[in-house]
Amino acid sequence: MINYKDLMIGDWVYNSKYTKYPMQVVGIGEDYCYLNFEGNEADPIDGIDEYMTPIEVEDSILVKSGFEKEFDKDLSKFYGMDIFEYHKVVNKCFLRISYISNYLCRDWYCQIDNEKHSSIGGFDFQYLHELQNGIRLITRGDLEIKEL
Repeated sequence: MINYKDLMIGDWVYNSKYTKYPMQVVGIGEDYCYLNFEGNEADPIDGIDEYMTPIEVEDSILVKSGFEKEFDKDLSKFYGMDIFEYHKVVNKCFLRISYISNYLCRDWYCQIDNEKHSSIGGFDFQYLHELQNGIRLITRGDLEIKEL
């Protein structure tokens, strides 16, 4: 379950009451969230947070969202397993995502550098809406999601 207060317009979530397919947040009210999904674009539906569930970030979501996947030889050697990093530029900021987090309840970490390659922020995340929100807050740009 997601608290609607954790969402921003443009975030992607599931809504089990209406469909099993991903839905995009198009409006947020005091105690509700309007969701839009393919095939119902002209008619946003009122979703209650008890039916809303987060979308877990996976390799395929990052690749479909335009991240370049790169093998990290040094970390792979250190951890004894294949470790990949994901790179993308958003609003002239360089994003680097890795499947190594310092936070117990989060699997992923996103490091963001400005166009001069100086660090401007970083955050741990588990779900797609958390990744979208972190990128939006730090870069003032949006992570475009084309297909889930």
